[in-house]
Amino acid sequence: MAFTVSPGVVTREIDLTTIVPESGTTAGAFAGAFRWGPIDKIVSVSSEDLLVENFQKPDSSTYLSFFSAANFLAYGQNLNVVRVANTSAYNATTDSANAVLIKSDESYYNTYYTEFGGSGASNDYGEFAAKYAGQLGNSMKVSLCGADIPSGLLTGTIAIAFAATEGTVTGTGTAFTSELQVNDVVYTNSSSYSIVTAIATDTAMTVYSSANTDIASGTAVTRAYSSQYSEKEEGSTGIAPGCIMGTV
Repeated sequence: MAFTVSPGVVTREIDLTTIVPESGTTAGAFAGAFRWGPIDKIVSVSSEDLLVENFQKPDSSTYLSFFSAANFLAYGQNLNVVRVANTSAYNATTDSANAVLIKSDESYYNTYYTEFGGSGASNDYGEFAAKYAGQLGNSMKVSLCGADIPSGLLTGTIAIAFAATEGTVTGTGTAFTSELQVNDVVYTNSSSYSIVTAIATDTAMTVYSSANTDIASGTAVTRAYSSQYSEKEEGSTGIAPGCIMGTV
């Protein structure tokens, strides 16, 4: 029913309960536990793929939160997700004895990054920390290769005998102790890379390689200008023992 309040002004009552909005345009919000991602920060997600990209796949502790959010995204495309965490959540660091929680990029810049306005809080946790809190950060590795360690052909020749992924290297006229160090990457051709795990003498050392193909004696060897993590060996399914630098 419409009626006139004053000349030229009409008030009309409309029943909006008969209108059903499209589910794809309906916004939703969800807060829950996830394996990865920023903490206490709103992240807009429009699909399950983006949910995985931002917060990773669920485990036995986070599946309830993940699938609750995923069920909404099966019908809608506008979900604001906030990851929550308890007081025991920490970022993996290079010094596991000193725990730190960096909730998000903003938290890092405002607290630790002095050039952005942070206070430069104590960095007793080491030079590197995982971007987000969670056990996934424990699998991250960091390796630095200095400019004073160039790539180049090493002195002498070698032979390698493998037992599984560990290779025993025997050198002829080599100088392993002065030309190499543990974690250097060496190769005998463009596809056979190995990581030095121990150096005993100038002519004896051990290496790691998932390719585990024996190398005949008299083979030249080159040190790669790279870290052990930048070279992906053909058929590799893991990492060299002892590569994890810090865990939570």
